[in-house]
Amino acid sequence: MSEYLCITFCGEEPSPRAYKMAKGLKKYRNIKVKCICNYFHKDLFPDLFDEVINLTFLKNNEKYNFLSRVEKKISKRVPFYNWKIQHLLEKFDTDIFHCIAAPYDLPALIIKYSNKKNILDSHDFAGISSGIENLPKKLREMERYCFENIDGIVHKGPKFEIEYYRKYGYKIDCPELTYLDYCDEDFFMPINSHKLSEEDGELHLVFTGSISSDLKYKYKYYIPFAKKLAKQQIHFHIYPNPYGIRTLDVYKELDKKEKYFHFHKPVSYRELSREIAKYDYGWWINQKFQSPGSTVDKWKVGIGNKLSCYLEAGLPILVSDHLEWGKEIIEKNRIGQSIKPNEIDNIGKKIESVNYSTLKKNVFKAREKLSIKKQVSKLVNFYENLIKD
Repeated sequence: MSEYLCITFCGEEPSPRAYKMAKGLKKYRNIKVKCICNYFHKDLFPDLFDEVINLTFLKNNEKYNFLSRVEKKISKRVPFYNWKIQHLLEKFDTDIFHCIAAPYDLPALIIKYSNKKNILDSHDFAGISSGIENLPKKLREMERYCFENIDGIVHKGPKFEIEYYRKYGYKIDCPELTYLDYCDEDFFMPINSHKLSEEDGELHLVFTGSISSDLKYKYKYYIPFAKKLAKQQIHFHIYPNPYGIRTLDVYKELDKKEKYFHFHKPVSYRELSREIAKYDYGWWINQKFQSPGSTVDKWKVGIGNKLSCYLEAGLPILVSDHLEWGKEIIEKNRIGQSIKPNEIDNIGKKIESVNYSTLKKNVFKAREKLSIKKQVSKLVNFYENLIKD
């Protein structure tokens, strides 16, 4: 290990999870952070990484180094692209490659060709999300290869998330760390943030994240909730994921017709907590349907970015009763309420049954406890112990 620890995050594109980890590491102490990816959004945190290897372009611009877009297009991720990765890794200066899937193409190549310690991480692991038996053969084999050849695993879910794979016969014998998407204190909104409900006397709920108008993905379909809330004269605001936007005309049409439904334009991650602090509760409720990308086991472990997003904005959280890991964290910290499907039609009464001021105080305590500043030492210790082995 060099005098200063150096961590390189690898994946299709840096997710908010990677940005939060990198930011926390740099603040914790003098740790260098680099990035190898196929796409890079410089608008998020343009100066965060000490070096970025963007595999999409052939260009040299300041500290952003690039490989050939043409070569990648021609090779379609077969031998020549693999050779480029192998050649890059031979001389790449880092202590650990922290790979965030999915997809697994780049992490698999890093694991295969690097001579450093490698960590596997994910926003949502493919097998437990869709069911291993439902994955295309190539994806199933690639994910298994990563799990069985990795030096360490960092994941957001409980221990069951990795035990799920062992039950399918995966030979996983490496250190593991549960590490949530913790709260970024730079985005904390004050406790006295102005609320729209103070103006109109009506309840305002907000959802941020991935949505769909495709009924094949019912767990991402929020129109039924919007209509049920409107009947109770409860405002429902949706901010779709800015990087996963699709044709969502059904939401736009309802926004025009329904006074209590508001479909907003996407807001960047850096501005999100400020934008949604004016609402009363964060909405983490979905429909429990088994569909592509959604299994019963996923509901046990899935947590996404919503916990930290809502806490940063100072919002108590309404969570589905079937989202077991999220529900456990929310109930343990007393920062919201779990909601059963049959309670949606009268959710206003359930919300009114709880002291809102107490919930808000708990939110402000919890986000300090669950802040990157308080938690990042666990990640650093995990890295250092892995390097020593």
